[in-house]
Amino acid sequence: MRFWQKIKAYVAACEAHRLEQAAGFKETKEQLAGFEKSLARFAREQAKANMLWEQNQAAQNQLVHTLQKTVQENRAAYEQLSKIAEERGRMEASQKLLPEMLAFLDELYQAVLAMEQQALKQELFKEWTEGIHRLHQRGEEILAFWNITAIPAKGQPFDPAVHRAIEVVSSTAVTVPLVIGELQRGYRQGEVLLRPADVVVVKPVTADAAPATEEGDHVEPAGATAGTTPEGTDGAGVIK
Repeated sequence: MRFWQKIKAYVAACEAHRLEQAAGFKETKEQLAGFEKSLARFAREQAKANMLWEQNQAAQNQLVHTLQKTVQENRAAYEQLSKIAEERGRMEASQKLLPEMLAFLDELYQAVLAMEQQALKQELFKEWTEGIHRLHQRGEEILAFWNITAIPAKGQPFDPAVHRAIEVVSSTAVTVPLVIGELQRGYRQGEVLLRPADVVVVKPVTADAAPATEEGDHVEPAGATAGTTPEGTDGAGVIK
């Protein structure tokens, strides 16, 4: 009798243990199911977060690109404005200083011409002439800062666009009008003519020219004084 009681008690204990394990398995299964749901939800949230991050990253890249482009455009605009301001400053400075500078160079050039004549007579004036000539050259180098250059004159063919004939002589030794003397320097700024050069011109002798002198040349009235017009030119110093 006791043996069967022990058997029943053992079977009951086994059943209780099985039921306990089954309850544990059910709880574990429910926990796993919950974990799977949480994992799936986390995966969805992570996917949304990744998508938002990619969108934000693209927006940031676009913003950086736009800022870089804006900086480059502003830099180009700044450089352009700087050039305009620098050019405007040069123009304003040239408008203020140029007349006085040209007047000073004119006086130096007249002094050079006068000293050259004296140097032909007295050797003493040669060094003085060279010194004044160097000073005049230095002044024209300063003008180059404003892109102002002297117009070639002496020895050049006469060009009414840049030369103004103050004195005209005739000669059989030339076939085209030629500048043989420069009374006042002419200047241009880039392609803009500031003033023509006042020059002495030799022109070919024509059939209706006056009789030649002993040297074979005919000298026409100079007309170099103010208010006069040399023969063979119109009022603007253009050779007829």
